[in-house]
Amino acid sequence: MGGVVEALEVCLWQIGGVLGLHRTDNLTAAVRDLDRAGMHEFTQKYRALLAHYGMQPSANTAGCANQNGDVEQSHFRFKQAVDQALRVRGTREFETRSVYEHFFGELVRQRNLARL
Repeated sequence: MGGVVEALEVCLWQIGGVLGLHRTDNLTAAVRDLDRAGMHEFTQKYRALLAHYGMQPSANTAGCANQNGDVEQSHFRFKQAVDQALRVRGTREFETRSVYEHFFGELVRQRNLARL
């Protein structure tokens, strides 16, 4: 769960706030399957993490690909934005990891500001 906690916290700090709902795709650190019909429950640690931030948990139904549509579309659009930003930059090479992280951090912040 440590990786999930760290990644979520980094994302929340980057966007400068929290969302009312956090959707997961049945990540085992967050969701425990109860039966083959797709019933599940959120793990205690995941519920505690989201409660700490005042967020409600949500999960896709396993095996229902159409429920990933919003996430997949957002991912596709972000990949396009990254490709365009790299083309404008003129190179896909970065001098250091710090420069790489700064580049992507700024891109994420710009995209989130554009949504507000």
